[in-house]
Amino acid sequence: MESKLANDVNILVIDDEVELGNMIVMTLKTKGYEAEFCSDPLLALQKIQSFKYQLVITDIRMPKLDGLEVLKQVKKISQFIEVVMVTGFSSLELALECLEMGALDFLFKPFEDIQEIYDTVEAAIRKIHKWRKILAKAGKINKLDPHNILNPSK
Repeated sequence: MESKLANDVNILVIDDEVELGNMIVMTLKTKGYEAEFCSDPLLALQKIQSFKYQLVITDIRMPKLDGLEVLKQVKKISQFIEVVMVTGFSSLELALECLEMGALDFLFKPFEDIQEIYDTVEAAIRKIHKWRKILAKAGKINKLDPHNILNPSK
């Protein structure tokens, strides 16, 4: 069953585990989400700068660039891009650090249930829609979101 919120949000999944990343993308696509996969975090950052992604789901431990640096760079591109961190190494300190740096949520691999991913994505999309409404109502969407991350149709 397709998500009612899926239509206007672009998702990028970043993970050096190609099979897992592709599985997440395929799972999201079955719910109607626009999702892409990138196994190279440096290439992923280039994609984020040139395409309007509203949600990034990134692994933390990757070669070339770790997920914390990806998070930091994504937030420099736009504070309105939501980021969900994923890791197979559970650590409360790491989870708190990610949240303090602006991550929306933190998921542990292996996923207990695929519904956990859907619930997290739906929460992110609700937040994105809320920001769109707030900034549009205040007439500040162009000033505060100059890259039109929140309004991908522009």
